Amino acid sequence: MQDKLPFSYFDTKGSHKGSARALWFENINVMFDVNLSSQKDAAFYAEVGAILLGDTVVGRSSCVAQSFERSRYRTARDGLSHYLIQFYVDGRCGDRSWAESEWTRPGDLLVVDLAQPLMTGATDFTNLNLIVPRRLLAPLLVSPDAHHMRIIRSELPMVRILRSHVAELMTTGPQLMPAEGLALLQPTLHIVAAILNGEDARDLDEPGVNASLHMEIRRFIQADLSNPGLDAETVAARFGISRRKLYYLFEADGGFISYLRARRLEAIRSALIDPEQVGRSISDIANQFCFGNRSGLVTAFRRAYGLVPREARAFGQAGLTAHDSSPLHAAWRNWIQQSR
Repeated sequence: MQDKLPFSYFDTKGSHKGSARALWFENINVMFDVNLSSQKDAAFYAEVGAILLGDTVVGRSSCVAQSFERSRYRTARDGLSHYLIQFYVDGRCGDRSWAESEWTRPGDLLVVDLAQPLMTGATDFTNLNLIVPRRLLAPLLVSPDAHHMRIIRSELPMVRILRSHVAELMTTGPQLMPAEGLALLQPTLHIVAAILNGEDARDLDEPGVNASLHMEIRRFIQADLSNPGLDAETVAARFGISRRKLYYLFEADGGFISYLRARRLEAIRSALIDPEQVGRSISDIANQFCFGNRSGLVTAFRRAYGLVPREARAFGQAGLTAHDSSPLHAAWRNWIQQSR
């Protein structure tokens, strides 16, 4: 019986400069492809600590300037559907297409949706991180797919509260019992949701009412994706609203039909890379989520993820058999994969 929260740590002090870089690449590759900025090998350093809070990873890391990437191929290949909530305590980060004046400032909150592609850059940095499975946070959000690469400035009091909370979790977390960690998880996620929902909630015509209804409908859809009768008419009838009202609620999601199609494609992708479903055919999985037309599935899947279903399955299986040579790498990969 484990009496403390799972904890992992490494730093490159004392490591040979080549092995230090390799160790960092190996560990960060769980989520990103990285390229270090031009610099002398001797200047390289990295330090990472992480604890597992239920199914959420809480971490602190420091490293030299570099770029991070997740291509469409990468998002489909590894199937990660997590939110990365980051505070750059020191240093700055932002989309490489933005001016650096638009990047994070120390203390700002950065939200990364790991299900979406990105190309970011960072100066030498120290950051705090929450890696949260989508299934835990999305039900609490008004617009769960609209937060990728959002920067929320540190002037907001709730941002400062969350930053202090995450820092304290990293300091005291290794001393906590697993039950104590689980007790802290939901309050932590509700603080995150309160910050991300802040602006959305103010924009609604009927504050709170539409947001609550939207979330309830999304939960209903997620639980009924394999039902071929799931459509706008049945959902509207189930919740006692007009189809016009339903379409209004899903405008920010690209429309109801697009939202439903995206959730079914996401379910298919998750099943394709699930080791417990490796024996199922692609057609069987597609039929489960109402994509009986194979050519239609291939076209929609390629448009969404940049590759076809059989490639996603092959990439997923390759990822499952990848060799993990460092303890932290194994811990991170296992924690994140098991939390889907």
